[in-house]
Amino acid sequence: MQQIYFNKQKLRDTVISVFDPPISNTTTKEDFDLLSIYELITDGLKRQTNELRSLSDLKELNDYKKSNLPYCTFSGSFFSRKDGELKNHSNLICIDLDNLSPVKLRVIKKRIRADLNFIMCFVSPSGNGLKIIYPIDVSIATHDQWYQAYITHLQQTCSLASSHIDPSCKNISRACFLANDPNAFLNCIIEDGGDVYPIELTATENLQISDESENLEFTGISNFFINVDTANPNTLENFNALCTRTELKLGAYRSPREPWIYNLACSCNYLGMSKEMCLEFIYNKFSSHPESVRVNKPIDVNTYLIKPIHSSYKQNKHLFGKWQEVNVNKDADSKIDKDDLTTKSFPNTVYHSLTVFLQNLCIPFEKREIDVFFMGLLGALSACFTNVSGIYDGSTVNPNLFVFITAPASAGKGNMKWARNLVKPIHDELRKESEAEIKFFNKRLAEWKDDKSLPHPGDKPIPKCLLIPGNISGTGVLQTVADNEGKGLIFETEADTLSGALAQDWGNFSDFLRKAFHHETISYKRRAGDEFVEVDNPTFSVVLSGTPLQVNNLIPNTENGLFSRFCFYSFNSESKFKNVWEKKVIGSLEDFFNGQAKILFEYYNSMKEEANITFTLTEEQQKLFLDSFTKYHDDFSLLFGKDIEASVRRLGIITFRIAMIISIFRRLEEGNLMDFIICNDIDYSTALTIVDVLIDHTANIYQKLNKNGQVDLKPKPLNYFKLLPSNFDKQGALAIANSIGILPKTAESYLTNFINKNALTRLAHNQYAKIIS
Repeated sequence: MQQIYFNKQKLRDTVISVFDPPISNTTTKEDFDLLSIYELITDGLKRQTNELRSLSDLKELNDYKKSNLPYCTFSGSFFSRKDGELKNHSNLICIDLDNLSPVKLRVIKKRIRADLNFIMCFVSPSGNGLKIIYPIDVSIATHDQWYQAYITHLQQTCSLASSHIDPSCKNISRACFLANDPNAFLNCIIEDGGDVYPIELTATENLQISDESENLEFTGISNFFINVDTANPNTLENFNALCTRTELKLGAYRSPREPWIYNLACSCNYLGMSKEMCLEFIYNKFSSHPESVRVNKPIDVNTYLIKPIHSSYKQNKHLFGKWQEVNVNKDADSKIDKDDLTTKSFPNTVYHSLTVFLQNLCIPFEKREIDVFFMGLLGALSACFTNVSGIYDGSTVNPNLFVFITAPASAGKGNMKWARNLVKPIHDELRKESEAEIKFFNKRLAEWKDDKSLPHPGDKPIPKCLLIPGNISGTGVLQTVADNEGKGLIFETEADTLSGALAQDWGNFSDFLRKAFHHETISYKRRAGDEFVEVDNPTFSVVLSGTPLQVNNLIPNTENGLFSRFCFYSFNSESKFKNVWEKKVIGSLEDFFNGQAKILFEYYNSMKEEANITFTLTEEQQKLFLDSFTKYHDDFSLLFGKDIEASVRRLGIITFRIAMIISIFRRLEEGNLMDFIICNDIDYSTALTIVDVLIDHTANIYQKLNKNGQVDLKPKPLNYFKLLPSNFDKQGALAIANSIGILPKTAESYLTNFINKNALTRLAHNQYAKIIS
């Protein structure tokens, strides 16, 4: 049975009872529609709310609330406030969350806002709770059954402990006090005029069909030449073409399903297909797909199909109908294809899939700037949360990354500096704590010198820090890391600052970095005092940027083991002058990042209080990981030779670490830190998408450093080769080329080049296969 829906008109027609204070009054004053309640909460009751929150005594606060605030019954209109006096049920239910800390309150509000099942949400009168209004349908389940379903839903989506959920909300006549909240919000779908449905009560309501269903025909890439009709976007033919295009990009529809559907909906939006038609096409095609209705794990259609479509259209509304701008399917007629000279950027899906805090950090940037900042951000954050670890290939792995961003001078790579600004308060706090310890030690030492009967204060505390300057000697870096108990971050916007300073003792420091990447014990001899020092399990990160020549200065060739330990991001500068007056945030970037740094510092302190936290991938994610990296290993070994295999293997551990970093912030925003983190499918997919780009950038740098490579591929033909299956025909190859904006003649020349370089073989006329060594 189709559940009831809610939209703006429905909310105007839905009435609930409102009661004057005090709480002992059970006679209805009048009935209000929900939108009128929303206006009262956002614009009224300011005096009562301010007076209430000025009280510190709990009893005094409760007495004031009961005596001065009006209240309502969200679940319906009543003759008087008793379950048996119900006139009409509103098909609404209010869930009350209590005793939330300021951090958790902010986090839960963001989580609720991202959950498209709710109708309205506002802060409770006390200021430390939330009232969430959800749609229900009492024609298919009882009020109590819906209450239990939404409690489970909240616990799963917000990682909430049951102690924060008020159990009395299961009563239909439950009184809900009203207070002022100017930031109360309605569901964005309702604001946009769309429909909101209740959650699925049980997974068994999903239709079950066999894998042999005749309704599901997915066209293979070998016999489908992708083309779209931009003049008539709302057609099934266009939708099927976009499905195939998404399959070519992300593989067949399967878990993680939400980002897959989100990506498909983005394409529909860019083409100019209406959201209503997109919803209809996707629902018809995927709600009964075998991957959706598997008996062992059927999906919630609302979560995995409807929500990502609404989210995609809302977040990308400025790109509606901009197919030609978003999808560059326009190869120039000139002999030089400019795209061949440009490395890949991270797709928009990476940033849309991040947690709210990480998304907000990226707001000031666009195009290459956002990628540069984000790579610097990942590297900087990797040094801050070293009490999180996971098991990779049998060894304990922390999130530490080695990042190198390379581009010509004045190309925009300096924007990574803002990532350093974010972690500076953490560095300052460590220095401040160390200075206080040293000051206390000096005081105790002076007292001991005056009176030797006092206990000796012991050894002088060693100064701690996070940021280690790159303009010191290699031995100086080693000593600082040892003093920091193996922790630290070198963050330099000019790589020569590091490579120049380390030139005199390069060998020792290179060995240190290679070992630090894998948390292996490092040892060295202090020059002063002839002291031998060992550092167990170093958790050390490096973030560098520089010109291509600076890469050579630090890492002279690909045979140097340091090369495979870095994740590279390389690009060329845009051939136009940037609009330096354009602003994406209010005020200066310094002010913006100073504000964001305070939030990060709060997160950092939250994590400091936690014991060691274990991170894991699910079994399904591990299988997808093996499938992806097996293909990477085979393709890149075939194209570039055995030397690149070390980089591919270490990009595997880098993927694991990036997933760990993103997952840490998912858990921090949930406000429910525990001793383990299981990566969710969205964060895993994001990490894999990031590394899918980074592996191409690694190949780009590899070819520049290694002149003996088997094949010289620019970014575009390299991407094309990766998309080709093990065996294919010419028509399928042209379809893939068309999907990424390569003209047929250009694609044919690429195929010829692959054959000449012994990367492909021709099996028969128009039949090809990759050569597996």
